[in-house]
Amino acid sequence: MVTHGKGPSGKTGKNRKKVFCTLLFFCIAGLALFAKADSLSNGEAYFQEREGAILDAEKATAFFGGDVDQGVLQLRDNLGEFYEGATGTPEGAVMAFGDCAEYARLGIPGNDGVLLCRKGYLLAHDAEFKTPIWVAERLTKSKAQGTIARKDSFRADRALPMGERAELSDYKNSGYDRGHMAPAANMKFDLIAMEESFLLSNMVPQVGRKMNQGIWAILEEQVRQWAIDREEVFIYTGPIYNNDRASRTIGDNYVGVPDKFYKIVYDPNVREAIAFVMPNAPLETRDMPLYIVSIRDIEMETGLNFLSTLHRKEQNRIEKSKAEMPWKVKK
Repeated sequence: MVTHGKGPSGKTGKNRKKVFCTLLFFCIAGLALFAKADSLSNGEAYFQEREGAILDAEKATAFFGGDVDQGVLQLRDNLGEFYEGATGTPEGAVMAFGDCAEYARLGIPGNDGVLLCRKGYLLAHDAEFKTPIWVAERLTKSKAQGTIARKDSFRADRALPMGERAELSDYKNSGYDRGHMAPAANMKFDLIAMEESFLLSNMVPQVGRKMNQGIWAILEEQVRQWAIDREEVFIYTGPIYNNDRASRTIGDNYVGVPDKFYKIVYDPNVREAIAFVMPNAPLETRDMPLYIVSIRDIEMETGLNFLSTLHRKEQNRIEKSKAEMPWKVKK
């Protein structure tokens, strides 16, 4: 915004020059982005251009004295149309997602949110609720047997603009745990992966006793054992808000408290899955089998689309099936 008024000689002219340069930068960046996009698949363009453009936005807004967070937000919105093309095939996922290609091999579950690629997971972040929409992992036997010690380092995710992210102060005295969606114990294979698991973009307000510290922790432990027994599994985890609304929020940033959580575990070697939906409430661990659902049940409740790179007939077969405990590989 340009403010007109009295001031030191030449100040208005400098402001106009600064605004003109800023606009010129974004016009040139936008033209270059769309020109390059014509020669690339949408998914490839999204990831190749998004990262460079956001870095350019940070530099540009800082140089011109603007708001860095706002600059990142603006360019990120401009790049949003590439998001929709970032799904489709395993080959497309490899091209589009770079370091996170292994987590996108089966497609990404939806087109909403801001994609964040981390060493141990890929997630889409919801700017309204300040929580993930979904978090995707590929947990192998070797990863699950990692030995790096847990070191708590909870912190806000500075890759997200202020006002769109949760802060530590939001959880303080809230009565809720900072519940990992991609568990720290799944990240013992790498120090950076362990540290990034504590970013609040990977967290949700979760009931502690008999949920985060109980049945949910036991489920996460079971998933690691499945990864060891089955060599590898793909995991999708996230919150569910009834009617897409947060009935309760915490903190000054109004972090949404989920009504439920889902977790999907898919074995690509035998092509079968097990899925759970649990209320965000104290639960008895022995009742875990009661919370088994089909993937299709979760899709109906969330509007997401899992395993989208599989052949439609195979996808339907897997997603409509409801597994049973104990979930063992059929010999």
